[in-house]
Amino acid sequence: MKDDFQIENGVLVEYLGEEAAPEIPDGVLEIGEDAFFGAEIENVVIPNSVKIIGVSAFYSCSNLKEVNFPESIEEIREDAFSECENLIRVILPPKLKKVGNNAFNGCSSLEEVVFNEGLEEIGEDAFMFGGVFREVTLPSTLKKIGDWAFAECSNLEEVDMPLGAETGEYTFSGTPYGERKERAARRSFDISRVRREEEQTSKTVRKRYLKGKGRHNAAQYAAMNEKVYIDLDSKGKKPLRKAVFGGIFPFVVIWMLFDFGILGGMSISGVFAKNPLMLLILLFFAVHLMPVWIWIAGIVKAVRGESNTTYAVTDKKLYLCEEGKLTYCDLEDIELAEEISSDSVRVKTTDGCELNLSGLKFPKDFASRLSKLVEKKRGEAVAEKNKASEKTE
Repeated sequence: MKDDFQIENGVLVEYLGEEAAPEIPDGVLEIGEDAFFGAEIENVVIPNSVKIIGVSAFYSCSNLKEVNFPESIEEIREDAFSECENLIRVILPPKLKKVGNNAFNGCSSLEEVVFNEGLEEIGEDAFMFGGVFREVTLPSTLKKIGDWAFAECSNLEEVDMPLGAETGEYTFSGTPYGERKERAARRSFDISRVRREEEQTSKTVRKRYLKGKGRHNAAQYAAMNEKVYIDLDSKGKKPLRKAVFGGIFPFVVIWMLFDFGILGGMSISGVFAKNPLMLLILLFFAVHLMPVWIWIAGIVKAVRGESNTTYAVTDKKLYLCEEGKLTYCDLEDIELAEEISSDSVRVKTTDGCELNLSGLKFPKDFASRLSKLVEKKRGEAVAEKNKASEKTE
């Protein structure tokens, strides 16, 4: 009912009603400051005449679950939907250029945010403490993301960032995505800082020499926008640390202290010198120490099995780190991947170059998984090419 709304010169000044799903009258141009502040509404119908949603317009509407924005909306000002803790889904309207500061701050139940192409700026703290959404795709038109815009979105793992978008301080602080970015920034052997020359072994396979020799994890050289699908480290061999300090370590220590304590005591007391059965006693203890010999054998096996070779497969590249050298190629340049043995896989590239992957215990499905990723990448490349051709036409 119109009596539920106080409207002045096209501005909705205040909602006076008690309906759970009020319908704003057509002709309203702006939802004014604090118009629905704290109102117990669950839904709201906004007419196509509305262009501006004002400061704190729906602030602390804790029961609000859904808002359908009409195409006419051009501005969502600061704190507009802040603390709407039950708001589930937001689809931003097509004419919107900026999301105001704190606009959706504290919307802790948000499951999805759909950003419109044409959006140019996301304000400070805009989605801070925002919900349960795990990924966002930001539009190609976006130019700036403000400080703390997505901070403390504790489930945010993936962000599709447009090229050239400027981010503020702590934009993704407190998110899994932000933590991953920070770790990547701190890594000591960034691919952009590898030293010496780049050796072109073929048109498709590249080699770079890393700072220092020894072991490097191939996955750390993946670019920021690459998703790591397969990370083969020393998981195929028993790590040395696990071999030394594994499950039987406390038992072995007690066993050694007991046996060597007895042998030491017998030596000091001169039992060996007086006892004609000395060899039998030593043989007994040699057998009795069998758990210790098994433990030592495990350590020896782990040392021999340690490999300086690691592999990583992302959605774009295959990486190989081996003895201070990084070898990598694009997935779409791979022609064939086949398993030769349990610890060897052959990869052929489109220009005839071969990479023999070995040194680790490969999972049985490694070659097939790599082939599927290659096919997926090729399909995406073809789709992009066709899309570009259609636009040109």
